[in-house]
Amino acid sequence: MNTLSLKIDLQSEFLSAINETSEQFRQEIKFWAAVCMYCFGNINIITPSTFSRYNQTGFENLLQNLKVPFSIIIIV
Repeated sequence: MNTLSLKIDLQSEFLSAINETSEQFRQEIKFWAAVCMYCFGNINIITPSTFSRYNQTGFENLLQNLKVPFSIIIIV
């Protein structure tokens, strides 16, 4: 599988301010990217598990906690 790396420049104090390591922040960015892409219909419910740490059920549960209706979006 081919991978793509993205570089985000942040001031070093940023991670300290949000009390996260760079790995935690990386996972958060991947999660929120998956949520946004799902909400806008760019990906289906199964896709987030391919690039975030959540399986389909875990992602569905997180969407429910965020009050995102996951059953109404259908990708054809």
